[in-house]
Amino acid sequence: MALLLSALAHAHAAPSERLLVYKVERIDPAAAPHLDGRLDEPCWQSKATIATLRNFLGPLAGELSSQGSEFVLLTDGRKLYLGATFHDSDMAAVRYNPGAEPFWNDCAELYFDPRGDGTRQIQLVVDCGGTRWWQKQVDNGYGWWEDRAWSTLADWDAAAARGADAWTIELVLDCASFGIDPRSGGACGFNACRFRLGGAKQEFSAWGYDSVRRQKAMRAWGHLLFGAPGQAMRESPLSPANVRRIYPSLEGRVLEVPRDTGFDVFDEDGVRRVSFAELAAARLKEVAAAREACRQAVAGEPEAVTKAEAEADALAQAAAGELTMGAYDRLADAAQMLAARFDELRWRAKLEALVRRATASGGGR
Repeated sequence: MALLLSALAHAHAAPSERLLVYKVERIDPAAAPHLDGRLDEPCWQSKATIATLRNFLGPLAGELSSQGSEFVLLTDGRKLYLGATFHDSDMAAVRYNPGAEPFWNDCAELYFDPRGDGTRQIQLVVDCGGTRWWQKQVDNGYGWWEDRAWSTLADWDAAAARGADAWTIELVLDCASFGIDPRSGGACGFNACRFRLGGAKQEFSAWGYDSVRRQKAMRAWGHLLFGAPGQAMRESPLSPANVRRIYPSLEGRVLEVPRDTGFDVFDEDGVRRVSFAELAAARLKEVAAAREACRQAVAGEPEAVTKAEAEADALAQAAAGELTMGAYDRLADAAQMLAARFDELRWRAKLEALVRRATASGGGR
């Protein structure tokens, strides 16, 4: 009963969704890269990158990976090209065993949701030696199953190269065989990940992830938006028109687009900019309200309440510092759990009081 009442107390708040977007530039087919893994062609130069891969495992989950990674995506209207650079401070330790599956080596993991509707997921893996692996899974409304026939039809290739302080890959895929629409206005779900298995410190990082299914969580993936020929697609603030290409309606949706110090928040009322500090203050206000309601319902100083209040004080102190997106995410998760704990303690106290009164009115029976 206490847990149910706690859930109902928070049911009115619309959950926010993280929105990650990369704008894919259109190039002339004659400018397409030669697939050798080296990224030395002009088409790769001075392009916007996906460079915000964050750890999804370990104590620094949510923080940027210690080893930089950059992904560039291009299309010629028929093929999709991807170039990636994986910096490493210990290149001698980069793991590569040609006899192992690529996901047991230092590798890049790429996910595609061609329709953007969560019914298809394609996973590609390319390791630092250029070894490839792929699969496609489909949900036809009765659960996920592997499309084994597709794996023989998938038209894609990749190559890798190793430098003094980074390894790189080039990848090309035929959009039609993947079900991706690369025409201007097209959109595709996408996630970029890196597994760093060599060296003293292993890291698993992704562009989008959640705490449950991690990098495989489709709802946390980013989106590719395809531009028109000659359209500059350098990084710029996302416009409401861009958002509508992914979500035609924002009714009931709250979307957070990350920026350096906060988010651009899109909902059906428009767009507004909110800092991590402002969002943290709102989270702490929810905790404070739940804490006060708990104190009014609970008599004395039970150990559980004292412990929760100490955690609330520590959370407020952490929020006083400079917040990164990872630090804010950890604070928000902790605040949500703490507010729920105060609610549970409050309703337990109320239920115990009701039981005592019922027992007393029944003559102790």
